[in-house]
Amino acid sequence: MPIPQHTSDEIPHRPLLRDIAEQRIRSAILDGTFRPGEALHDRELQDWLGVSRTPIRDALNELARAGLVEMEANRFTRVVTPLPEETPEAMHTLGVLLGGIIRLALPRLSAEEHADVLHRFERTGALYAAGELRGAREEVYALWTALAELARNRHLLRVFRDSFAGLFF
Repeated sequence: MPIPQHTSDEIPHRPLLRDIAEQRIRSAILDGTFRPGEALHDRELQDWLGVSRTPIRDALNELARAGLVEMEANRFTRVVTPLPEETPEAMHTLGVLLGGIIRLALPRLSAEEHADVLHRFERTGALYAAGELRGAREEVYALWTALAELARNRHLLRVFRDSFAGLFF
């Protein structure tokens, strides 16, 4: 088989149903739509998201791995209830993770990226000051996601994506 000499650097990304389901369920957990301890039923999630059971189960498995959902086969699937005694350890872990992101991202930022990051910090502060905690939380999540991407380290980005939401929750 002849191999093409030139290939496009852009490979179109087509999101998978499980990724869409995971993102929507994660958002519903983080914004408080699904409360800690609340049961998650496959059928209701299927109806809400308009997808079959397989992407729902795949999404829930990923969210369990991230620490947002707990599952026990044939018994329950529910949103995790964070334990107060686990908070200091989670905050320490977040500090290490986010410190690494800052250390790698800041020296690599263009002037435009730097201005965008500062704007995001200011917007987060304004939302918090106005008592818009849900908006502030969403902005913090978006800010750190952007910084993790700007660190330009695929391993760190993978660890961030796998663990941030569970630690942040």
